[in-house]
Amino acid sequence: MIRPRVIINADDLALTDLVTEATLETATRGVLSSTTAMVCVPGAEGRLRRVADRLAGRIGCHLQLTGGRPCLDPREIPSLVGPDGQFPDHRSGLGACHPDEVVREWDAQIARLHSWGIEPTHLDSHHHVHCRRELIPPFAEVAARHGLPGRACGTGEARRLRELGVKTPSDLLMLSGVRPLTTALVMGRLRLALRMAGPGSIVELGCHPGSPQDSALAAISSYVEARVEETRLLCSAELREALDSEGIQVVGFAALGT
Repeated sequence: MIRPRVIINADDLALTDLVTEATLETATRGVLSSTTAMVCVPGAEGRLRRVADRLAGRIGCHLQLTGGRPCLDPREIPSLVGPDGQFPDHRSGLGACHPDEVVREWDAQIARLHSWGIEPTHLDSHHHVHCRRELIPPFAEVAARHGLPGRACGTGEARRLRELGVKTPSDLLMLSGVRPLTTALVMGRLRLALRMAGPGSIVELGCHPGSPQDSALAAISSYVEARVEETRLLCSAELREALDSEGIQVVGFAALGT
C-alpha cells in the first residue's frame, strides 16, 4: 500500500538574500522537499548560483507576471507590462494578458533558469497567477512543452490541468492560510486534504520561508514575520515527528510520475 505523500514546496527562492538563505535552511535542516526560483528579480542569478548545488534536483521555476522585469523586451509583450516596462507589483494589477505573450515570456524565464545551469523540476507561479482561468491553458502549454509537472491551486484546477496533460498534485494547502501556525493545526489540515484526495494521491504543502530583519523583503512585501514562523515550523522536530508518526512520506515533484 502506498503511504500518503506530501510535497513540501517553498515559493520565492532568490527573491532576496535572506529568503534564499531561509529556503536553503528549511531544505537542509527541515522538511522542505522542493522550491521554485524567481528569475525576474534583481540579483536572482547570483543568489541561485550560490545555492544551486545544495538544492540540486529540487528547484523548479516560479513563473512571473508580477513583481519584476520580464525576460523578453517589454515591447514584445505589451499586455503583460506597464508603461515602465515592468510587471505589475500584484496580481490585481494584471490586465487582459495575451496568451501568446504569456507563453513566450514563460518560455524565456525557463530558458534563463537553464542558462544559469539549473534544470527545473516543476512549475508554479508568483502570486498564483497561472490559476487565473484564462492563464491555465498557457501554463499547461508551457508545462507540456517542457515535460514538467506543475502546481494546481485546488482540486478544480488539478482536474483541469490533468485534462490538459499536466501532472499535478491533487490539492494545495498553503501555510499562509493556516492560523495559528501550529503543528497540530497543520497536520489536521493535511490529514483532511489527503483523505479527500484519496488513496495514492499527493498533496502539496506550499510555504514561504524567511528570516527576521529582512529589510529588502519588507520593502516589497507585508508578509515578513509570518515567513519566520513558517521557517521555524518547517525546521522543528515536532513537525518531522508528526509526519513520521502519521506515516506521511515527504516527496518531490518527481513522485507524480510514480
